Amino acid sequence: MPYLGKTPSQATRQRYYKTASAGDTSVSGTMTTGGTLTFTDGEFVDVSVNGVALVAGTDYNTSTANTIAGLSALSAGDQVEIVVYDTFSVFSGDVDSNMSVGGNLTVTGSAEIPQLGGVLDTNGNNIEFPDSSGAEVNRLKFGAGDDLQIYHDGSDSYINDTGTGNLRLAGSSQVDIISSGGEFMAKFIADGAATLYHNNAAKISTTATGIDVQGQVIATKGSTGTLATFTDGVATNFTLKTDGSSVGTFGTEAGSTQLAFMVANTEAARFDGSRNFLIGKTALGTANDGLQVKPAGELVVTRDGNHSLILNRKSSDGNIALFQKDGTTVGTIGSVVVNTTLNGFIVLEPGSGGAGIAGYGGASNGALVPCNESGAIADNAKDWGASSARWDDIFASNGTIQTSDENEKQNIASLTSAEITAAKAISKLFKTFKWKDKVTAKGDAARTHTGVIAQEVQAAMSAAGLDATKYAFWCSDTWTNDDGSEQTRMGVRYPELMSFVLSSIEDRITALENAQ
Repeated sequence: MPYLGKTPSQATRQRYYKTASAGDTSVSGTMTTGGTLTFTDGEFVDVSVNGVALVAGTDYNTSTANTIAGLSALSAGDQVEIVVYDTFSVFSGDVDSNMSVGGNLTVTGSAEIPQLGGVLDTNGNNIEFPDSSGAEVNRLKFGAGDDLQIYHDGSDSYINDTGTGNLRLAGSSQVDIISSGGEFMAKFIADGAATLYHNNAAKISTTATGIDVQGQVIATKGSTGTLATFTDGVATNFTLKTDGSSVGTFGTEAGSTQLAFMVANTEAARFDGSRNFLIGKTALGTANDGLQVKPAGELVVTRDGNHSLILNRKSSDGNIALFQKDGTTVGTIGSVVVNTTLNGFIVLEPGSGGAGIAGYGGASNGALVPCNESGAIADNAKDWGASSARWDDIFASNGTIQTSDENEKQNIASLTSAEITAAKAISKLFKTFKWKDKVTAKGDAARTHTGVIAQEVQAAMSAAGLDATKYAFWCSDTWTNDDGSEQTRMGVRYPELMSFVLSSIEDRITALENAQ
């Protein structure tokens, strides 16, 4: 069997033989064969008698230096064999030629670090590192300060650079990052593209002029900051393509604060330096065709020779446009069906009880009629003007038509004697006059009007024992002005007043006939 040799400083194994005398219980000194018995550590001594191995500590001991003691009394001629193993040192010099290790090479301790140089021949085997459970366990380390470490922790694999420099992966022409199944995850070509992959399909690649993105781009920003910033000192355009063909661009001119959008190399819209949005025009102004939207909320639409705005409500009737002030609706425009005919309406007094104007009768017999706040026809329910807000003149080709249907009247009666007396008195109250506000506005050019004084009509009614407020031809309205002052204005309905006055003519004619 092979063993370590006897060369000093390499290893020592010495075999001794002793022919015993009767009664010997120990062996020492000069041996029959092998010279003087010498050993440095009794733990490394094997003893046998007549070929039978003895048990250390039981059949013998080495408590005394260079002595085998504690033996059972030997017989004359017994052969005692002693094998001594002594300490040896491991070679610590340089290996200048190849060294092959057929089995496992285990290095323990930290006092001496093995030095390797030249080719490390694995002899067709692997160099294996078990899972790393800590910074000093089963890791491949590089650098004076363990700057670079390679290891597997049982779950994940790491290439960990903790040094002050950079971690560089270099390839003569190309560096690939692939999955264990061979799918590309990233590819870096020297003097060429850097490409990122998704499911083995290229998605983002660098080019000589920028980047190429295959697929959809989704950008998400946090609660603060800028989503994206594009900076260039020259004209910058972003081109939009479908199936490789350009469908439009948007960008800026060098030194310009405007962002323009192009379709077929023609500008379609832009944001100017004041954040105004323009479509079909390049400058603000109502004279230029197109649309402009100001950041303060102003919208201007200009079109030559045709309508500028279409608002289309589908399916049902109702409001088409709402007009609001501070969130409160002040007017609406919408559609309503009247007598099976679709008409439009404008409501200028919204809210419950509101009023507006609606179309009526269709194209063949069109009319404008009053409506309520929802656009529905409001028959005999709305007034045109008010005591405190009067119309000045109404121009019409015909006079007004007032309902006089007997079916809609009650308490029909002839004038009483008191009413005839009042009518006669009122007939004498017609005068000429000028309106004060017209004189203020026009001076002597203000024209003269004829009519009665409402206060005098009231007095004539009272003189006849009648209450003018009970009659519709006399009116009195009181309101509060914007300054908080209260004002009253009186008036008359001339058609009804004239009917009242004319009723006294028959009585006068009869009196004249009797006088003859």
